[in-house]
Amino acid sequence: MKVSLFSGLNQLKDISLSKEYGNICGYTQKELESYFKEYLEGLNLEEIKDWYNGYSFLQDKLYNPFDILLYLRNREFDNYWYKTGIPNFFNKTNKRKRI
Repeated sequence: MKVSLFSGLNQLKDISLSKEYGNICGYTQKELESYFKEYLEGLNLEEIKDWYNGYSFLQDKLYNPFDILLYLRNREFDNYWYKTGIPNFFNKTNKRKRI
């Protein structure tokens, strides 16, 4: 969308399919082990990897930042990201309107 000649939107560059930015949307294995070293002590890295390291954007497999941060806070494996995609708000609102 171009708004005007001087709009900042005219300067956008689509990086979604650029390999050089392929790791921008998550943590690599190396980043996880480096940045979160103190939080990972005593935890099973292989199990964490099985749960949360599995998506990629043209480069390495990445850890979903939302999932891994909630796991490190809660210390409990769960499908955190998946649960955010369930339209509970919509379902509750829809039920209220039917009554």
